[in-house]
Amino acid sequence: MRPSARPQQHATWPAHRFYWALLDASILPKRLFQRGPDRRALGYLFESDLPVPIDRIHAAYLPLGDSRFIACGIEHERLAKDDSLQEAHTLSPDEIPENVAPECSVDPRSINLLTAPHEPAPVRRERHRFIGESTAVAALLLLAVVLGIERRIVAWDRATAQMQAKSQAVYDHLYPPGISAPSTQPTPLRLVAELRLLERTRGRAAQSSDLEEPQSGHTLAALLQRWPTDQPIMTESISVTPASVTVIGLLPTAPAAQGFVSAFHLPDEWEARQPQISAVTDGVRLTWRLTRRPDSRDIADGSRP
Repeated sequence: MRPSARPQQHATWPAHRFYWALLDASILPKRLFQRGPDRRALGYLFESDLPVPIDRIHAAYLPLGDSRFIACGIEHERLAKDDSLQEAHTLSPDEIPENVAPECSVDPRSINLLTAPHEPAPVRRERHRFIGESTAVAALLLLAVVLGIERRIVAWDRATAQMQAKSQAVYDHLYPPGISAPSTQPTPLRLVAELRLLERTRGRAAQSSDLEEPQSGHTLAALLQRWPTDQPIMTESISVTPASVTVIGLLPTAPAAQGFVSAFHLPDEWEARQPQISAVTDGVRLTWRLTRRPDSRDIADGSRP
């Protein structure tokens, strides 16, 4: 018994079984955003060469590159009723008539009539499978990109949160909530303002040629000799220059701050500014500035000019 022949996937029919025409598409109106004429417009041109209405013909149009098209058509009924096409994937004419393409050589296999409503089921399934696989691959790639972006965003947010926590720790160390005076200014701006103030202060002190560093030591020593020991004060800072002294400290109450100022016996060479008292969480902060009188001698002398 002979084995059955392999189904013919590429069918070829004689050229005389088809309708042929050479169409000039240059007479068709051009549409915006359209590279060439559509099948309906070509069908209107092809219909003038057909003995039957165009809606009964299934046609294929092969462009020649100069606004001309080779039209090849056949009735829908003949394609649907021919049993020899059940296993075929393509249907092409065996040749192209010379009266249709006399000036150029065209491969007749480039014309396929098994398209659109006559597309074979295996070809349609393969096309749908390819589209599905392509869509799945595109979706996976998009998901990978989105996940990568999300990971970068999470890493960036984590790094930002760590940086903010470190910054807040520095601010809390510089300005303890229970000790620092309340301020409406944000902590970063407050720190920047104090740094600029220190820069200006240090710059002026370095540029003052009439102030000598050893005098500041003598001034501090004389100041500590007159310090009231019976007044409870927690000193935050003492800024001493030969021309001024600034004392900043914490006391339990405002009367205690006034008592500390009153108990401090200043020599005649120095004069005191009005003390500034501000409330803090556990008491008050005293800021008291002393300045040297003009033409006075060092505080360590303790004598009048």
